[in-house]
Amino acid sequence: GLLEVVELPYVGSAVLASALAMDKGVARVLFASAGLPVAKGRVVARRTPLAESVSEVLATLGSALVVKPAASGSALGVVRLPDATPESLAAALENEFLTSEQALVEQFVTGAEVTCGVLDCGGEAVALPPTEVESPFDAFYTYEARYAKGRSVHHTPARFDEPTLLEIQRLAVGAHRALG
Repeated sequence: GLLEVVELPYVGSAVLASALAMDKGVARVLFASAGLPVAKGRVVARRTPLAESVSEVLATLGSALVVKPAASGSALGVVRLPDATPESLAAALENEFLTSEQALVEQFVTGAEVTCGVLDCGGEAVALPPTEVESPFDAFYTYEARYAKGRSVHHTPARFDEPTLLEIQRLAVGAHRALG
């Protein structure tokens, strides 16, 4: 934002796109509106009575869940609950509410961890080769797996067949466009 105010060029997403990406609840809505697949989930607000939120989440999403702060990155605060109970979900939400007004709760979906950068060259979005990420010492791509030496292995291009690689790139461009 400061660079834009002082009219200095920079590389990376614009301020609004960055803000939209950091708000997981808003990003989910934009992705779904663009026809992109998103895990079934919902944003839970701290102001809503906890028992009501827990009951509604378990009734609508089931018990295999992921709980995360609605506005954070690098997997900070992510809690996986493969078989959530009312007590474990309530504890996870209470923990999120220590640092965030909202938490995102989604159905736990298994699969490969993949990232795919997108370059916007004069308004034309071009997807880079997808990267598959393995975290052999962590349950998933945690904060530690992201930043501690030797905690993750990156395969570029990702080890998928050509149609899967093309679909990943199509979805990455779609997400890029949805966020502006």
